[in-house]
Amino acid sequence: MKYDLNSNEISLQITLLNSDLEISGSDRNDLEIDFSDLRKNAADEIFDVSFENNILKLSQKSKKLSQFLSGEDYPVRVLLPKTIAADVAIDDISGDIKISGIEALLGDVKTKSGDISINEIGNSEADISSISGDIYISAKKGSLICSSVSGDIKADEMECSKLKVKSVSGDIDLDCSFSLLDDAVLGTVSGDITVNFKKYSGDMSITFKSVSGDIELTGNKPGEEKIHLSNVKGDFSNFNQFDKIFKGSFGSVFKNFKDHIKNVSGDSSTSEIRETKDKNLNIQSILDMVAHDKITVEEAEKLIKAIK
Repeated sequence: MKYDLNSNEISLQITLLNSDLEISGSDRNDLEIDFSDLRKNAADEIFDVSFENNILKLSQKSKKLSQFLSGEDYPVRVLLPKTIAADVAIDDISGDIKISGIEALLGDVKTKSGDISINEIGNSEADISSISGDIYISAKKGSLICSSVSGDIKADEMECSKLKVKSVSGDIDLDCSFSLLDDAVLGTVSGDITVNFKKYSGDMSITFKSVSGDIELTGNKPGEEKIHLSNVKGDFSNFNQFDKIFKGSFGSVFKNFKDHIKNVSGDSSTSEIRETKDKNLNIQSILDMVAHDKITVEEAEKLIKAIK
């Protein structure tokens, strides 16, 4: 399927069940949708596709859900001009998402259990989220706004103007430059946080929050007045220059433990299933339950407080 474009801006509204999605830019002037694994005309049986006024709407038909859940999927590839700015609303239940080689990416990209890979982007301003899949981002510049429950989040070769990264049990690993326009926050409950500062400019600060994971900062770090650390029981061996921040600070950390949990893990990526009353669960098992959608973050807070 090919469509002519009348501008360098496009809207992509894509909803998939478990099909992998690839969006890539190249030296072309049109839009093409490729269902290479499907026989001729079979795409119409599985997907609804429309294109009008530079708006692409693509979705899998729910009546085929039984096939998809049995493991059968149909990869989708969208080919665009590399100069395009794409405003996207992408929602994939379990397929992987790969986006590469375009000038700008805006909007929302989310999947429940698939991985998300975004690279070779000129400017990334999208909100990226996954429940159990990993997230990888590489862009020249833009905002790094990511959330994950149990997947890892990694970003490199990017100059970040906005930073808001949260994970429950996954690790956060950034190798980036920072010229922040607003104060930033990185938070995880049980995962580790690793940040290598290629460059840091501006007056804004970064807050790092972890309940049981380690925090490691390397590279051209900003002054200690711009770094705020909150860690309940992680490894502080890499923060010798910040020792004075930690001395005498643990009392306030434990006092605000409930608020700390709430801040580092948003509830937007978890669904309410049921409340458990088993007070003998340890913290790690509770975090595993959050990662697998068995309890909400709020329920996890109550359980953690009960076993303290």
